[in-house]
Amino acid sequence: MGFFSSFPRGPSREGRPAPRGKSGARAYAVGDIHGCLDLLDRLLGKIEQDIAARPAKPTYIIFLGDLVDRGPASAGVVERLMNYRLANATPIFLAGNHEEVFMRVLGGEPEILVDWLKFGGAEGVQSYGMDPVALQRMEPEAAARLVKSKVPQSHLDFIEGFADTFRFGDYLFVHAGIRPGVELAQQD
Repeated sequence: MGFFSSFPRGPSREGRPAPRGKSGARAYAVGDIHGCLDLLDRLLGKIEQDIAARPAKPTYIIFLGDLVDRGPASAGVVERLMNYRLANATPIFLAGNHEEVFMRVLGGEPEILVDWLKFGGAEGVQSYGMDPVALQRMEPEAAARLVKSKVPQSHLDFIEGFADTFRFGDYLFVHAGIRPGVELAQQD
């Protein structure tokens, strides 16, 4: 975790104070897991070791979205994080564009299913035991119903509960989409 120690902690170039996190707390940010359970487990192990070596209260582990698609184990990643509990840390889950499209397909926009499968959803549905090629041959509404029937409701409820942002002191964590030069209050 020494990477961040190389960043300056003094005033910024513009003479303003450098941004600071929440006083007395620590945050770890994890982005774009994309169905890679093995890498997630290795990263969580490193975070857990760091927390044990340098305890701080409170501690947040912020998952910046795109837990699913592209990798071989979307279902495993969702299951792992849905049940992830660490005594000294609070997990925070933000939605990424892959979760958004996944939920849109299952929530009434089946016409985007084929595009989603090409965009990484094929690997995601395979992790839930479905054949993406067979899904592409089906009518979109029927394919979306099949996907919804194969994904546990607990996974859908978990993903549905993801936030868009998380504020930590002077930092605002998001998956993507902040427009530079536009006040945050003016962005959606």
